[in-house]
Amino acid sequence: MPGVALAAAVLLVALILGGAYAEFLGRTETAASRVSLKPTGLAPGASGEVRIEDAGTNARVNLEVSGLPELRPDEYYELWFVKDGERISGGGFTVDDEGDATVTMSAPGAAERYPSMGITREESPGDPRPSPTKVLGGELRRP
Repeated sequence: MPGVALAAAVLLVALILGGAYAEFLGRTETAASRVSLKPTGLAPGASGEVRIEDAGTNARVNLEVSGLPELRPDEYYELWFVKDGERISGGGFTVDDEGDATVTMSAPGAAERYPSMGITREESPGDPRPSPTKVLGGELRRP
């Protein structure tokens, strides 16, 4: 009988820890902010989504885009966080032959306070400011 009681106690502890872990995962899931990116006239068939998660002093940025125009060898796309005309870069990326990319980047933790986002087409090497060739944009939705 002591073995049955021990097994029951171990099972109970496992269930409690499993429930706590599931609750933790749920909180992590809902703590993420999302941005659905809409196309501009420069990329009418494009779409994308950005998911921002807290990662301590930084933010983890998961970006998925599709249908972006093909880049020249000296070009790349750049993700921007925008607030009151001020912009901070979330990072640069390229796309595959179909114009698709799935990228994980790190951005300053303050990036989540910027309510708008955009993706521009940039030249390398080039001006560190965003170019006027915005291909996708969207507004941050908080959970």
